[in-house]
Parts: sequence; C-alpha cells; structure tokens
Amino acid sequence: MEEISLRELIEVLLKRKWLIVSITLAALLASGIVSIFILSPVYEAREVLNICEWGKDDIPETPQFEMPDRNLAILLKQLTTIPIYDIETCRQQILSYPFLKELISSIEQLGDATPAELRESVTIEQIPNTNLMSIAVRHEDPVLAASIANKISELFIRHNNLSNQEQFEKSASFLLNQMEEKQQQLNAVMEKYRDFLQQPRSPAPPGARGSASSMESQGLLLQSSEGDELKEELNFKIAALTGYKTALTNLKIRLAAARTEKESLEKQLAETPPLLVTQKSLIDDPLLLQVAVGSGGEDDFKELAGIQFLSEEANPVYLELEAGLKNKNVEIDALSKEIEETALAVSSLESELAELRAEYLEKWKEQERLEKEISNLESTLKTLEDSYLELQMVSALDPEEASFTVVAPAFPPEKPVQPRKMLNMAVAGVLGLMIGVFLAFFLHYWETSK
Repeated sequence: MEEISLRELIEVLLKRKWLIVSITLAALLASGIVSIFILSPVYEAREVLNICEWGKDDIPETPQFEMPDRNLAILLKQLTTIPIYDIETCRQQILSYPFLKELISSIEQLGDATPAELRESVTIEQIPNTNLMSIAVRHEDPVLAASIANKISELFIRHNNLSNQEQFEKSASFLLNQMEEKQQQLNAVMEKYRDFLQQPRSPAPPGARGSASSMESQGLLLQSSEGDELKEELNFKIAALTGYKTALTNLKIRLAAARTEKESLEKQLAETPPLLVTQKSLIDDPLLLQVAVGSGGEDDFKELAGIQFLSEEANPVYLELEAGLKNKNVEIDALSKEIEETALAVSSLESELAELRAEYLEKWKEQERLEKEISNLESTLKTLEDSYLELQMVSALDPEEASFTVVAPAFPPEKPVQPRKMLNMAVAGVLGLMIGVFLAFFLHYWETSK
C-alpha cells in the first residue's frame, strides 16, 4: 500500500496555491455580490406580550358551601374560573389558518399573501424563565413588519376577549337557569313540607335542624308552635301507661297482702271452736228461772234451782273470724278483678303506643327527608347565587387586560436581519477554500496516476 507523507501533502497545496486562492476569492466575491446586490434586505419587527397565568389565589374569594351534587360543583368551578393561557396555546391560536386569514384581510399591504406564506414569516417564542411571549415578524418592508406584529397582538387579544365574554355570558345564562330551576324545586318541596305539617298529628319541625330563616319565611315554625299533637299523645299515653303499671303493682302488693291475711284468718278459724259448751244451773238461765217460778211453789223452786245442765253457745270469736274471712275473700275477688282490668288496660295501652311509635317514626323519617331535601336545595341555591356573583366579579376584571399586557409594541426596525453579509462571505470563503483544496488534490492525483 502506497503511503503519502505530510511533506507531499504540503507540496501539493503549495504547488496549487494560486488555484486555491483564486477559487476562495471567487467564492467570496460571488457571495458579496449576491448578498449586496441581489438578495433583498429582510427586516424583523418584534413585539412582547405578558401572559398572566391566573391561579386560584388570583380569583376573588366567596363563601363556600357544601354542594350535594359534586358534578355540579365541579362544573360551577369551571364556569367561574378565568381561562389559564400558556405560550404553546397562544402560538397555536396565532398560527391557525382562520387567524392568519383574518390578519391578511385586515392589512391591505399584504395583498395576495397566503396564510402559509405568512406563517413562515411569523415566529412566536417564550422568553426563558418569564411569562413573556415574543412575536417576531420578518418582511422586506420594515414598516409593514411592525404593522403585522402589532396587528397580531391586537387581533389575538380581541379574539380572546370575545371568547371570554361569550363564555361568561353562557355561564351566566346557565347559572340563572339553574337558580330558577332550583328555586322552583325548593318552592315545591316547601309546599309539600307545609302540607305535611298541616296533617293531623304530624311532628313539629325542630328548630335546630333545617334553615330557620327559610322556614320562618314560609310560616312553618309558626305552625309548629301550636304543639306537636302526635308527640303530646305519645307522652300522654306513656304517662297513662306508667300510672296503670304503678297501680297494677300496688294492686298485686295488696292482693298478696290480702291472701296472706286470708291464710292467717283461715289458720285462726281452724284453731277456734265454733261453739262454746258451759255448765249452768237454773238460776243462771233467766228464761228457765222464770218458768220455774211460775210453775211451782217455793219448795219446788229450791229443788229446781239446784239442777245443773250443759249449754252450747256460738263462739263470738269464731263468728268474727268467719266474717273477716268472708270479707277478705270479697276483697281478694275485687282485687283480682281490678288487676285483670288493669292488666288489660296496660296491654291495650302498650299496643296503642306501639302503633303510635310506628306512626311517629314514619312521620319523623318523612319529615327528616323533606328537611334534608330543603337543606340541600337551599345549599345548592346559595352556591349558585354566590357563583353568579363571583362570575360577575370575574367578568368585571376585564380578562383582556388582565390576561394579556403589551410590554413592548413593535416599531419599524432600522437594520435588516437578512442577508447577513459577513456571515455569508465567511461561509462562502470556507466553502471556496474547501473546494480549492479538494480540486488541488484531485489534479495531483490525476497527473500522477496516468
């Protein structure tokens, strides 16, 4: 394999030095002529906009209420929030075909330019580490370039302002419709609640639950002050049941005591003889004594007076015990009958109380359902009203000025940005030098290889 030394390479370059210099100078001359006399100068006008990225801390605060409908809460948050812009979104809007078409029609000097041609001359970029957006327009006419840049920002801000206003109007219309719908639903539920409270024996609305102001405005709390009939009836029956149970307990105690006394009387009666047997003389019996005196003389009387006989008499203690036992049996029968009647009354009251409690629970659940529905509708309506107020406050901020601010308008540039004469000549010189060196080595190879 043939080797070429560095000396040989240098000798080849020195041998063809005039060729290399000539080609390089020709490239420089051609580049200069084209850059100075042929290429038209291109001017760049630049405008800078400030993009305010709104956050949640920038929006006026309003009282927050719990929303029963989570989807509606999310929708309200979206409706009352200023759109957040970024540089890429703005760039895509500006470079879109409809926007460029409108831009061409608004500037007479553009003539028959197409959106594709105009897109090539517009450059949109973000200034690093800032919220500033730079809009650069290149054109052969410096005044027209500045006009295009200023017109872009003007149309862009106007479009976004119209879009925001349209969104606010739609949001306001939606909120008004929702407020009207919820108000109608609230009125209907209030009417149901009023009819429910006017029913016989309906529970009174507790002051601690629900919206007292709304109920007062509907006249519901005034009706409840007349008394809770069902609850009063429950309390009355509970008190009556308590009295009957107390009376039943006392009757049972009295019955037990009467039975104990009866057993005691029966025991005493069994131990007491019904008759008392006594030994008497004729003198001890007034009736017999009278008969004896009337039937005989004094001797006969003396003889009869000594006669002894046995006498049986009813035992007064026995009779007293027997009468007490009968009375005690009557008392026991009366107490038993009274206990039976009282037990029946207790059973009847317990049955009535069970029915009343079931009715009260059913009405109470219905009342709680209506009150919860009223509370939810009031909360939703309040949130809708606050969202509408918040939307009015946000729309009053003028999103056109709040979201976009012209930091530096475009002015007609004094110096062109193209062509870059020195850069073009430098590039042409390097290319000419490379072509000259390549041609020198090619000629050397051609001469030495034949």
